[in-house]
Amino acid sequence: METKAHPRQKRTQRDFTLPFKLAVVESVEKGDMTYKQAQKVYGIQGRSTVLVWLRKHLPKRLNGLRKNCRMRN
Repeated sequence: METKAHPRQKRTQRDFTLPFKLAVVESVEKGDMTYKQAQKVYGIQGRSTVLVWLRKHLPKRLNGLRKNCRMRN
């Protein structure tokens, strides 16, 4: 039995700008879409690219929030 291989689209590495990454992170953070939906909508090929951006850029935003919040004793 022969199986025909599906032609694969060659993956190319793209460099995304910081404002673009932050916009994607913000839309996922707000709940407008999941990270998988963001990959599809914005044409991001890497499976974990958006997750990496979330881990990298979200803590910086949370640190800014923590500095502005008072800790309860």
